[in-house]
Amino acid sequence: MISARSADRTGIRGWFFASGLSLLLIVSGCRRESPEGPRASGTESTSAPSDNVLSFGRTFPMLPDAAASREALTKSLREADAQVSASPDDAAPLLNRGRVKSRLAWFLSPQEKLRLTDEAEADFERAAQLSAGGPGAAAACVELARLRLGQYRFAEAVPLCMQAESADPQSPEVRALKAVLAAMGSGEWQACIERLKALAPELEKSESSIKAEVFLARALQFSGQHEEAEPVYRKVLEQDPHDWSSWNNLALVVQEAGRTDEAQAIQERLLPGGQGDLLGANNLAVTLNTQGKNQEALRILDEVLSLAPGFPAAWLNRGVVLDGLGRHEEALESYEQATRLLPTYWDAHRNRAWSLMILNRPSEAVEVFKRLTSVDPADIRALGGLGDSLYQCGRWREAADAYRLLIKALPEDPDARNGLGASLIELGDFDAAEPLLQEAVRLRPDFASAWHNLGLIAQKRSKPDEAIAAFRQAVAADPNFAPALSKLRDVLLAQGRKDEAVAEIQTVLKRAPANPLAHLALANTYYSIGLLPETVAALTAALQLGDDADLYLQRGARLIEMGRHDRALPDIRQAYDLSMSGEVELCAYAALFLWAHQDEFPQRPDADPMLRAVRAKLQDKDWPARLVDLALGATSAEAVLAAAESDGHRCEAWYYAGESKRLAGDRSAAETCYRSAVAVSLPEYYEYQFARRRLSAAP
Repeated sequence: MISARSADRTGIRGWFFASGLSLLLIVSGCRRESPEGPRASGTESTSAPSDNVLSFGRTFPMLPDAAASREALTKSLREADAQVSASPDDAAPLLNRGRVKSRLAWFLSPQEKLRLTDEAEADFERAAQLSAGGPGAAAACVELARLRLGQYRFAEAVPLCMQAESADPQSPEVRALKAVLAAMGSGEWQACIERLKALAPELEKSESSIKAEVFLARALQFSGQHEEAEPVYRKVLEQDPHDWSSWNNLALVVQEAGRTDEAQAIQERLLPGGQGDLLGANNLAVTLNTQGKNQEALRILDEVLSLAPGFPAAWLNRGVVLDGLGRHEEALESYEQATRLLPTYWDAHRNRAWSLMILNRPSEAVEVFKRLTSVDPADIRALGGLGDSLYQCGRWREAADAYRLLIKALPEDPDARNGLGASLIELGDFDAAEPLLQEAVRLRPDFASAWHNLGLIAQKRSKPDEAIAAFRQAVAADPNFAPALSKLRDVLLAQGRKDEAVAEIQTVLKRAPANPLAHLALANTYYSIGLLPETVAALTAALQLGDDADLYLQRGARLIEMGRHDRALPDIRQAYDLSMSGEVELCAYAALFLWAHQDEFPQRPDADPMLRAVRAKLQDKDWPARLVDLALGATSAEAVLAAAESDGHRCEAWYYAGESKRLAGDRSAAETCYRSAVAVSLPEYYEYQFARRRLSAAP
């Protein structure tokens, strides 16, 4: 189908735009890990100021030299080795050595980190065995649980916490870890924070390496209380400037406050160093992407993944950057890699679902969103995505049910009301939809989609003046909202107000001259009133804003109508070439277009190689694949018509069946097919338009 990008459907509520993809800033390795977590990046900065202090209106604690930290910890490890050698059956030296190893690991290369982490794990396990219950076993189990969290082995951390509690139920470290794990499972971070504050005096007296402030700071950060977390991190770093994990997390808190320059400065000071730098580099990439430096962010993430291909969060962030660059297929692959590495990585699953929506694969997105809502019924982003994907699939009743649940969770959310209203319009229940949409625009007066949907209701009720007023409100709220602009044009044209329709779009173009869809709407308006040269001029203006396969194909179609086949052929080939690597279905229509008109060109082009090339990229279940098979003589018109699932499919099938008959010399059979294509009555379809053209040219 070659047509204007205007939808007869209502405006989808658009949670992708409201909530966005989860651009994940890593809190010591993973958003869902324990607030203590593994230690994060160290640095040997060659560009740091000589006073080693960062200041952007605030003075940060002294940032130490990574080499000095490595040297100090290496010395501590030698001393710990000597203590273990002197008392090999004593749990305390093993526990201490394991802690030193787990901390030193973050200053080393990825391979050395893995080795040293494995050794630390062995020390903790041996310490637990030697303790045979009691405080020593509890402390060892706590350390093992922290390691598991840092390795994304969340399910294994819970039984370790239970073992620790069994060994020493009064241990403040055990009770703190238990509170954190409970919050990770329930999302109730405020209760965790209160629990940690109550445990703070006991934790301060403990000899454990776990600090009360570290637990508290990260719990505050997890709960979104970034302003409260910052001074706690500062206190932690004043006590221990070698705590690279807290440096990373301080940078994230600063970024959440909108101080991206400060965040970037901290993150850059943490580079380069050991394995912990992978976390810092990942976070730096997120900061750069937030500042619009997409390519630089992508370069850093690719470097991180070349060193640590098993880093799920870096795969997720790479996907977000690629989505921002419009490389959605690659983004989807990155999200899928993140979920393969960490099956419970719900942020990656959610982003994967949004990419599927962007790639027009809503049925697959539905299954992902359903899984997310089954895991966490309170996940409002997943619930919104479920409604949107069901809507996009045409499953209106199910979409309405999802939006009702969302309204229950978010009573004042205009998006949820608009989504439910849109679904009810599709179900024909205008009386129920209208008050929802009116409430949506009351809550958000500049809500273009909701105004558009109110216009649709008025249009369906044959109230053109109300429809025009609502569509004008939508366009005034957002001149880039193409569906409302197209509908406004349609209603005005139906009223015979052609000049007014053109004037409305020209007014929008004055506000948004770089909007290609507005130029396209103007082109379609000119086409509707029979002004072909003006149509081509408007399409040319749209193409001057950037190459677009669909626009090239539309301009090619209009040039053929004008008899300018010499100019049309390059446009059709350009549409084919541009879409072959991405929009394969559009590529198929470009090849079909050339095939259908091949006998009209001064030098007849050979469309078969183009058809075969695009057919190799299509799956058998894809609708355009059936049309390409018809053009190649690999199937019959009857088989294609039997597979048609919509009026659009039937219009296309009848038209291309007619072209097949015409090219074979059977004009009578071709005209019968063209009449059937026109009878479907879809004037926005290229196939409808050219079927009428063929009939009008018939002798």
